[in-house]
Amino acid sequence: MTRRGSLILVLAIVMAFSLGALAYRSLPHLKRWFASEDSRSRWPEGFSTVEIPSSLDRTRQRAIFRRAGDGQKRPLLVSLHVWAGDYQSSDALAPLVDKEDWNYIHPDFRGPNRATDNCLSEKVVADIDDAITYALRAGNVDPARIFVVGFSGGAYAALGMYLRTRHRVRAFLAWAPISDLAAWHHQLTARGDIEVAGQISKCTGSSEELNDEAARLRSPLYWPLPETPRARVEIFAGINDGYTGPVPVSQSIRFFNRLAEAYGARGQLVSTDEITALLSRGLHPEPGMAQIGGRTLLFQRNAVFGALTIFQGGHEMPPALCLARLQILIEHDGTPGN
Repeated sequence: MTRRGSLILVLAIVMAFSLGALAYRSLPHLKRWFASEDSRSRWPEGFSTVEIPSSLDRTRQRAIFRRAGDGQKRPLLVSLHVWAGDYQSSDALAPLVDKEDWNYIHPDFRGPNRATDNCLSEKVVADIDDAITYALRAGNVDPARIFVVGFSGGAYAALGMYLRTRHRVRAFLAWAPISDLAAWHHQLTARGDIEVAGQISKCTGSSEELNDEAARLRSPLYWPLPETPRARVEIFAGINDGYTGPVPVSQSIRFFNRLAEAYGARGQLVSTDEITALLSRGLHPEPGMAQIGGRTLLFQRNAVFGALTIFQGGHEMPPALCLARLQILIEHDGTPGN
């Protein structure tokens, strides 16, 4: 090849690479497509994409679904994606569910939280309920052993479903949940996390100032409660979250206290002194303290409707610990106090 021909080839390669990089940065749908292909490869064999018609607007909502093997009916795990995720976002619980041979569904519920259709809108609640209905029809599900699990934004959705689902769910496990969008927006702004704070503004249709009333309408902390607990709800948080992570443990404590107040468990309320110690990280691990999944248990409060667990850690959901807790719940009879 001549020197001129080599130069033209090099220039063509450089130009193609530059145009490709520009397109990837500039076109969100292309960027998401590449991310989707990446995520798809992480799902174990037997997990597939399904489409579920929305019961509200008939749009096709996607989910990752796994059917348990034939024979004895198996539990169903409804795993809710994180704040900025979607149905294709990888889930560390999936391979564990695969080994246990449980049914599994990972719904999209309108994707990342950045528009008015997101953030526990009526469409989100309907989408998650529709996904459970689909799994009940297409899976090999024991209807008495349905579990909803979420981490961070997924835990936010789990708290919402605890209050509004039309299905009979055995238990909800919420790891590092958000319960009050307005408070979280102010907490994020104070930390300088403008991007996520802006997503809350978009969810609530806010302009320059956050519409606090719209945020309350999308916050489980302020939603009406059933007269009696319909299921067990277990809330987990790392004590360092809010310092090393984005969601302060106050989001967990306030929701637990509201349930304790409403369901006649005032003796289990987290006191002002206890809240101060937790928020200031004044509780320190000591020799001999109980361990959960390799993490020191710093604080736990149990009530007839559920539990609040604060452990030595940050913004996280240890998947093996989550699975172990689900297995314990499966062994019990499902009454609220278990």
